Amino acid sequence: MYMRGVFFVLFCLLFTPSVEAIHYAGEYEVMLGTLGTGSSLNLDLKGGRGRAVYRLSLQADLDLVPTVRPHVVTRWELAYSILDDVRLVLSQNHDHFTSRELFGMINKNQHHEDSYSLTLQSPQFALGYLKQVPLKSRDVVDALFVDAIFRMGNLSLRGLQLKYAGNHEAGSAAVLQADVRFRNLQVEAATAWQVDAAGRESTAQVLEIGGSLSKTRGRLTFQRVEAGFQSLLAKTNQYSSNRQGWELELATELDQLALGFDLRRQTNLEQSREYHRLAWKLEMKEKKTSIEWRLQPTPAVLLRYLGDDHLVQLDPINATFRTDLTLGACVASLRVDALRQIGRVELRLGQTVKCRLIGKYDFAQDRFHYSCLFQYNSLQLEIGQYDRGNMSSGFNNTPSFCISWVWKF
Repeated sequence: MYMRGVFFVLFCLLFTPSVEAIHYAGEYEVMLGTLGTGSSLNLDLKGGRGRAVYRLSLQADLDLVPTVRPHVVTRWELAYSILDDVRLVLSQNHDHFTSRELFGMINKNQHHEDSYSLTLQSPQFALGYLKQVPLKSRDVVDALFVDAIFRMGNLSLRGLQLKYAGNHEAGSAAVLQADVRFRNLQVEAATAWQVDAAGRESTAQVLEIGGSLSKTRGRLTFQRVEAGFQSLLAKTNQYSSNRQGWELELATELDQLALGFDLRRQTNLEQSREYHRLAWKLEMKEKKTSIEWRLQPTPAVLLRYLGDDHLVQLDPINATFRTDLTLGACVASLRVDALRQIGRVELRLGQTVKCRLIGKYDFAQDRFHYSCLFQYNSLQLEIGQYDRGNMSSGFNNTPSFCISWVWKF
C-alpha cells in the first residue's frame, strides 16, 4: 500500500518539471527508552502547476528493539480546479470532506492508512465516494454521498444523502435542513433519518435559535434524538443518542460585568434518566475575578482570580484549590483536591534549557507519582510519564525514561 504513495511522489517530482514551486518540510526523530527504541521520518511536500495542486506526506517508523519492524505510511491529495469554484479532489489517508449540516454526518478526519476519497466540491454542492473509512469502531465501509445547498435571500435549504456498506454494517442516512437569517436572529432546523442493514430506522430533530441584541447574546436549542442515531462517519456524535429536551444559553455585558447563564432540561426518551444543567457565571473584568455557580448536574462554586501572571481558583463545595504563579522564566502550579486527598506541584522553568517537573502525592493511599522533562534545542529527556494534568492518573505507572533527538528540515 505504501509503495503506491512512494510512486505517486516520484511521478510528481519526475514528470512535472515545470511546476511553480515545491514546498517541503521534514522531521527526523530518534528515540531510546524503556518503551522501545526506534526512529521515525516525517516528510511533507506540496506543489502545483496551473489548476492542479498536490500534497504528499510520508511517515516512516523503524522499531529496533526487540525486533526490527519497519512501517511506512503515506498520505496524499491531488486537487484539480475544473472551474474557479469547482474542484475535483482525489486523496489517500488524507482529510477529505466535512458535511455542514447540524448532525455532522461526515467529518474530514475520519480516515486511516487504507482510506481513499474522490470528491467533486463547490460552494453549492459536493459529490463524493469514500473507500475504506471507519464506521465508528464497528466496521470499515465504502460510502457514497451528495451534499447540496440552495440559497434564496435569507433562506438556505440543505440536503445530505448518504449510503454506506461494509463487511458487517450497511445502511443509509438523509438530512434535510433549513436556515433563516434575519438581522441579528438566526434559526436552524434539521431533521434526519437513518436505516441500518436490519431495516431499523432512527430519526433526529434539532431546532436552534440564536441571536443578539445590544450586548446580550443567546441560543435556544430543542432536540429529540432517538436511540441508535449517530454521526456515522465522524469520530464523535454531534448530539447524544436517546436524548430529548432543550437548552438555553445567555450571555450579557453590563459595563465591567459579564453575566452568563446556562439552563438545560433533557431526559432520555423513556424519561427514566435526566441530563439537567443549571449554571451561572459572573465575571468582573476590571477586578479580573469571576464566580461560576453550578447547581446541576454536580454542584460546584468556582471562585477565580486571573491576573497577568497569577491564577487563583477555589471550589469550596468540592474542596479543590489551584494557583499558578509566573516569576520571570519560571511558572509554578499548585493543585489540591482535599476530598481525594491528592496534592500536585508542577514547575516549568528555563529558556535555553527547558524543564518541566511534576510531583504529586496521594495521602489516602500513600502513593507518589513524578515526571521530569528536560529539553535543550532538539534533544529531549523524559523521566516518568506525563499525567496531562489528571489528578488521579499516573500513580500505578511503571518507572520509565525516554531520550529523543529531532532534526527538522
